[in-house]
Amino acid sequence: MARKNDLKDPKYDAFVSSMLEVAERYKKIQEQQCALGLFSYDRELVKCHVCKLSEDINFIGKLFTYRYGDIEFKDTGLQFISLDEKNECFKCPDCGAECLVLPEPSLKEENT
Repeated sequence: MARKNDLKDPKYDAFVSSMLEVAERYKKIQEQQCALGLFSYDRELVKCHVCKLSEDINFIGKLFTYRYGDIEFKDTGLQFISLDEKNECFKCPDCGAECLVLPEPSLKEENT
């Protein structure tokens, strides 16, 4: 934990400033990834529980959807529609069902 005297240290100020710059650059990179259709790994992949439309990522990192059971994994061209800012609830572009994205269980949760 930082002491009050450490917060006045110019090295601390320089560190915080550089970390803010890194975070801003990372945010811009994520925006560029999204614009290119690349998956930024900021959420779990979505799967519709009704029609089984599923998201996946191809070998170059592009997000695509395919129909469950399609052995060729053909891209449908459809994209799930985010219904909230946290990317936890989506609307299926095929059947209109709401799809909740549940986080992957942590290793700690799996071992209990």
